[in-house]
Amino acid sequence: MYSRPGRRISSFSLVAQEAFGLGGYWFATCITYLYCCGTVVSWIIISGTQITRLFGFAQVHLNEKASMAIIATAMWIPFTLLKTLGEITIASVFGVLTAMFTVVVLGVTSLQHKYTDTYHSPEFDSGPTHAFIIASGIPSALASISFMYAGAVVFPHIEANMKRPGQFGWMLSLANTLVCGAYILSSATGYAAFGSQTVSPILNNLPNLAIVNAATILIIVHVVFAAPVMLVSANLELELALGVMPDIMGKRKELAWRVVMRTITMGILLGVSIAIPYFGQVIDLVSAISTTVVFFLVPVFCYVRLFGWRKIAKYELVLR
Repeated sequence: MYSRPGRRISSFSLVAQEAFGLGGYWFATCITYLYCCGTVVSWIIISGTQITRLFGFAQVHLNEKASMAIIATAMWIPFTLLKTLGEITIASVFGVLTAMFTVVVLGVTSLQHKYTDTYHSPEFDSGPTHAFIIASGIPSALASISFMYAGAVVFPHIEANMKRPGQFGWMLSLANTLVCGAYILSSATGYAAFGSQTVSPILNNLPNLAIVNAATILIIVHVVFAAPVMLVSANLELELALGVMPDIMGKRKELAWRVVMRTITMGILLGVSIAIPYFGQVIDLVSAISTTVVFFLVPVFCYVRLFGWRKIAKYELVLR
């Protein structure tokens, strides 16, 4: 973002444009849109399926498609009304606290409710097996890792809305540490408890307990508030590219176009969620198509292009 002296590059796509011209801009814009929208599709699926599951515990049948429609509508409201990331800071804080609570519940509950002869999921009639390395799972694991850290597309917008942009570096390090810790705790305790019987999402391995259901509800609320973070970032890039800005077309016309574009976006995402209602497969698909590019390729190529090989320290070349 600060590769050019005296000015700040304000978005992921503009960094790509600075490095590779107009072609780089449109490539980064498309991959950003695909990544953000694919992420939200996975959230609609997991939230919809979990709502249906919770109602099932209460002996109430609610179709998964209806659940997904409810979630998409709840996401659509803040996504349409809020224009920038600066307007959803509180929701982001709530999301972090909710995620941490769910990770703790998952870790503790998993270890307390391992497979036993008296307690186990009905689809399994024998104990789980464990392996140190599962070669067939490496591609999926790599996809999940890239999905976990592919936040580069929203970093410029986050930094732009910080009161103290100079603290962005340590904030990013803290965020990565928290995310890494959450994934390690979830995966280690979950696999230790369920092994080969681990399903996706892992919440489906846990028993019908009040604390587990509370964590599930909080996760659903979290993704409703987190979705605008991803979608606003993607649509800001698209709206900028298409000139949907107040200083170009006026406030009223800009608002009308924003509502129309974002409503169409949410409708498409709901349609895709209903058509492909498989959480794990969607994560792998999104990761294979977009997040590996967002996380592994674009930042590295742009960094080298903007700074040049000779200005990059040898240890950075090794790490990157």
